[in-house]
Amino acid sequence: MAASDVSTSEDVRQADTSMFDETLLSSIVSIEENRENRPSRPLGTGFLVKTGSGPVLLCTAKHVVLNPSGTIKLDLNYRLVDHAERTSVLHDKELRQAFGAWYVAENDDLSCRFIASTPEPSLVAISTDQFMRADRLRATTPVIALGFPLGVRSLHSPKAIVRGGIVARVDRDGILLDVLIFHGSSGSPVMSAGHISDTAPEHTAVPQRHMLLGVVTGFVPYRDRALTQQGGNAHILSIIGNAGLATAVPADRLLTLIGRADVKEREGLLVTIEKN
Repeated sequence: MAASDVSTSEDVRQADTSMFDETLLSSIVSIEENRENRPSRPLGTGFLVKTGSGPVLLCTAKHVVLNPSGTIKLDLNYRLVDHAERTSVLHDKELRQAFGAWYVAENDDLSCRFIASTPEPSLVAISTDQFMRADRLRATTPVIALGFPLGVRSLHSPKAIVRGGIVARVDRDGILLDVLIFHGSSGSPVMSAGHISDTAPEHTAVPQRHMLLGVVTGFVPYRDRALTQQGGNAHILSIIGNAGLATAVPADRLLTLIGRADVKEREGLLVTIEKN
């Protein structure tokens, strides 16, 4: 009996601590801008989605890729990472002729564009059958947001950062998350979180098939005031802080954009070209 107890304790110590499927990190893309040969400036996060017929979309929040005037930003680059943590950069100007331009939702902060006719073996794309309907979401649902807060990424650390939290509220305006995100997180996919089941055989963790719940669009700010005596004169400073809450558009609204007539037309064209 004593030997059996020791063996069980050893199995627990060596078990994985999460059911998170790390291959999902290869679906996350850093969206950047590189104007006039300057160093790339991170703008936000995107993620790859595989359509039902095969072509792959890059999806994000539309404010990541739009200028204030509503036009698409120039010199956009997309930094991808594969299973071996090798990075590659796709340039928007080189994609336009073969895959068209960005598609932008009219009423939601969402956008997408095609980047490949078929999924790359070294990359991961979220399938549209992994999209969860908003009416299935409930407050306190555990979630993870995968992205690049504050543009934190490099050739040595190319993988996305995973932040955890819960669904705080779901209503007609969208999803409110109790997740701390920052500039650079916009466009991050919000996925269902994995967990360890104590009833699993030998306490092992099996990778979970994560569901897409929504797309991060921003954080909820708060405003405060501070008094400073700098220079001998009193000044009141206005401070904007992060309340620790994030906003997200439900995944089924992204599914509506992907199913729009002009997007489906381009998808069909890419399928036809690939077959020929």
